[in-house]
Amino acid sequence: KHLRANTSKILAHLTSNFSSLPAADKQLLVKESMKKSGHLPFRELLSRIPESIQRIKPVMAMSPLAVSRLLPSKENMFDIVIFDEASQIKPEDAITSIYRGKQLVVAGDRFQLPPTNFGEKTLEEDVQDWSILSEDYIDPATTGMESILTTAIGVFSSDRNIKPLRLHYRSKDERLISWSNFNIYRKAGEELFTFPSLDVESKSSLRYTYLPNVKTQSMAVANEAEIRKAKEIVLEHVRNQPTLSLGIIAFGLRHSIRLQDEFNLLEKESDEFYSWKQSWADKREKFFIKNIEGVQGDERDAIIISPGYAPNLDGTV
Repeated sequence: KHLRANTSKILAHLTSNFSSLPAADKQLLVKESMKKSGHLPFRELLSRIPESIQRIKPVMAMSPLAVSRLLPSKENMFDIVIFDEASQIKPEDAITSIYRGKQLVVAGDRFQLPPTNFGEKTLEEDVQDWSILSEDYIDPATTGMESILTTAIGVFSSDRNIKPLRLHYRSKDERLISWSNFNIYRKAGEELFTFPSLDVESKSSLRYTYLPNVKTQSMAVANEAEIRKAKEIVLEHVRNQPTLSLGIIAFGLRHSIRLQDEFNLLEKESDEFYSWKQSWADKREKFFIKNIEGVQGDERDAIIISPGYAPNLDGTV
């Protein structure tokens, strides 16, 4: 009730702001809102009536790239700039957003995966050179590139304005975070406060599926063996647990792309799988395939982890 009341108050406040805008600005906004196509680009609209836009939309949620593309290059444009998931943002990408704010809040978890170069390829729709995914391609390790979070910690290391984030709230079952809490956060002196699970009788389980005799000089062979097994497990899930959501996590960009291609084909070949996916069509992404870097807080009833790596012919990985 409190949240709904606050929502109503905010909407009423923004509506009153619109009423007090200059007549010419209101006329332009109403004209744009009535269009079905051919709208002014947001950057141009904001450059023409910046004060009015910010009065009716004082909070903007954007990626650093969208900030650079859409907003005018104006210093101190916002009273405060907040970075969420800051462990995933490189300093050079953050600078243009920081420039536009009077105050800065950087929020994130330094124990999450750092940003890497190869993960960027999944975000760039205009990538033309896919030769990096050739048979000889080896995904680079997720080595610690600096993020805006680590930069901020270094800059403000002696500052009282650094506040630890101590609460963990995402997992429905506490066991999903307990291992990391004990082995990572506690050892660093940053133990999280977690919440006991409501469903203490939950039947969580971990199943290890070993593929024998998959030794190869080509990662593609290992990928194919894992993909075949992943398809078997997914179809088993569809038959036996159709009401439960599912996710597949790959450890490499190329492997995740191949998984996606194969499951797109499976959707055309298997009426069973197609019908299952369609049954989730009105709900929020109950089936996904993602590279490990793209998984941040995603939670599903069941998860398949497919590394996509195998030992060499001499038995070493």
